[in-house]
Amino acid sequence: MQIRAVMAMTKNEKYWSDRFERLKRREMAKADALTADTARMYQEVLEKLRKDVVDWYVRYADENGLSLADAQKQLDAREMKAFKLKLEHYVTLAKKKGLPERYQKMLEQASIRARLDRSQQIYIQTAHHIEILANRQNLDLTELLANVYGDSYYRTAYETQQMKGFSPFRQIGQEQIDTAISKPWAPDGKDFSSRIWENKDQLIQNLHLDITHALMTGGGTTAIAEGIAKRMNTSFFNARRLIETETAYVQEKAAFDCYKELDVEQYQILAVLDRKTSRICRKLDGKVFEVKDAKPGVTMPPFHCHCRTTTVPYLEELEGADIETTRAARDPDTGKTVFVEGDLTYEKWYNKYVRGSFSALRGVTTSQGTTIDSVSSHCIDRANERGVTAANCRDALENPLHVYEVQTNKAGKKSQKYLGRDATVAVNPDTGVVVTIYPTSSQRRRKYEK
Repeated sequence: MQIRAVMAMTKNEKYWSDRFERLKRREMAKADALTADTARMYQEVLEKLRKDVVDWYVRYADENGLSLADAQKQLDAREMKAFKLKLEHYVTLAKKKGLPERYQKMLEQASIRARLDRSQQIYIQTAHHIEILANRQNLDLTELLANVYGDSYYRTAYETQQMKGFSPFRQIGQEQIDTAISKPWAPDGKDFSSRIWENKDQLIQNLHLDITHALMTGGGTTAIAEGIAKRMNTSFFNARRLIETETAYVQEKAAFDCYKELDVEQYQILAVLDRKTSRICRKLDGKVFEVKDAKPGVTMPPFHCHCRTTTVPYLEELEGADIETTRAARDPDTGKTVFVEGDLTYEKWYNKYVRGSFSALRGVTTSQGTTIDSVSSHCIDRANERGVTAANCRDALENPLHVYEVQTNKAGKKSQKYLGRDATVAVNPDTGVVVTIYPTSSQRRRKYEK
């Protein structure tokens, strides 16, 4: 592992550092938005828990309150009938939302039991609220991390290519995103989903213990309500920390996957330097490492919870250079070097170099389930000669007007044609290689548009 310290930043280096810092802030702002939504969810669940527990306590308490012995008494026939109706609703909702099988099994077992006591009743009610909360957290965080990975990947490519020169950039598939956000990266080997469910299990257990303890000590509804609020606050802090840390990691993971795709060999640590900056981030700020040696928490961010540090590609050829107003680029259709404006917007870059390039077809899944692996240079040349764009081909593959049967030639090679509105594309279904591209004739278009 090579570590290098660099001198103070030049004007040009600071320009690029500022841009990568803004990219980091952009993605972390999404984490802040989810944290705010999660806080509202916790508040809603807290109010439901307080109401359910206090109503339960008042229902069974006498002038001396509710003892543990009273809480463990069996539900009578009327109470059991009413609770069975609630259990049916819980079971239906759990199946609809795809809640954990263990929880669904617990509900089903409770539904068929002839007797339940009062403490089991309130345990099931509180667990229901927490299970719903955890499921929502898992779905929301999954959606956030997928968004952050994709956005960071392309925006890192955009910034990096502004430094190195523009060229066609491969579009990522959903499988790459799913793998990136679900793969455990911390030393304990746990992914974010496991942490959410562990936090949920701990919260349910602690709430039940607090209620039991309050009944044993005669604390009443005030003590129970305060205990619930305290436990929910702790759980929310854990949820907030998880959102921030996982977002920070996924943003960096996307950046490093992009560095590898663009053959960036070195990167520089870029810490936010203020009174909140941790000792480790201050120490690592400005250090240069090899991309191949990057390790989360050791040589790449995040280095700790709530870490704001990011990275920037380290290109020696940019040291001391002035900020350019134009940059070299490789035209995605002709393959020739052209010069473009240095302030080319992200949207224009994405449409031309990612979505609009033939290399972007790699990873596209056709309507028949074939994943495109590559497009031969011969096909690209012929497509350019015939005025067929990558966007035309993508539309044919994903939204064909007609798909022909698989054909096998004398050499045993297979091909399947996808007839689109503006292009017809032939693909080998076994290899995912695009073998032929040509314009769709108006006659065939009219035939299959009917």
